[in-house]
Amino acid sequence: MTTASPMPAAIEIRRISDNAIECDLLINDNLVCFPGHFPPQHVLPGVVIIDWAVNLGKQHLGVDPLAFASMEVIKFKHLITPVRTVTFHIKYSPENMKLYFTVNSPEGEFSSGKINLTGNQQEQ
Repeated sequence: MTTASPMPAAIEIRRISDNAIECDLLINDNLVCFPGHFPPQHVLPGVVIIDWAVNLGKQHLGVDPLAFASMEVIKFKHLITPVRTVTFHIKYSPENMKLYFTVNSPEGEFSSGKINLTGNQQEQ
């Protein structure tokens, strides 16, 4: 029996700059977010995409997930279904306290948005 996982496996993480990364993630059907969303075809929930963007920002860019204030320009253009590889592009702008993300693959862009943060960020 396969154990469900909350985060997908990172295939590769590339540092673009001090404040930006690209992360290739393998979206398998054993993620905890899939059961019940939606049978018979699993679909990655939008809230999970936002959570992963914030967590990747925390792990690799020092973003404080508790500083989450609001979201803007959030777009879900295409469904993300297993099994596929997607690339998260994460950029943190300390000047305007925003975390920008896009999720895409060679097939096109799946999602994008901006996450507004409050002023209690960790030191980089």
